[in-house]
Amino acid sequence: MRMEKDTKIGFLQLGCLVVRIRITQERLKMATVTIKIKTDYIKILDTLGSVNAIVEDAIRKYLIDKCVERIEKSKRKIEELEKKYDCNYAEFISKISNAEGLKAVEKTSLNWEGDMAEWEYWGNELKEWKARLEDILMKL
Repeated sequence: MRMEKDTKIGFLQLGCLVVRIRITQERLKMATVTIKIKTDYIKILDTLGSVNAIVEDAIRKYLIDKCVERIEKSKRKIEELEKKYDCNYAEFISKISNAEGLKAVEKTSLNWEGDMAEWEYWGNELKEWKARLEDILMKL
């Protein structure tokens, strides 16, 4: 049986250390990670503890930071739309469901359909990034 693999190469900045990472992920949700770190850095990392534990902790912190950034961006975008239409998404959907509400929304913007799609997108992004953050935090 042949295992399908997806290989990605990227860089991760851990403070002043930039790490090149090659990740090969197999269908079984197992990953092999190859990280090239200068020997001098390894010597210093060894004095601080397990290199694997240090790198794993740094990656975890990086992922938490990125999740928080995405959550904050999603919230900002949603707040902009809430301010523009003076309501939340559920109220917006309710407004456009009747002729009178739709006329009021069209006075605010003729591009309300585009805004609605964007609002839905940022709502989904917010849910997804919150779930990812929760998943990371649950795996202490």
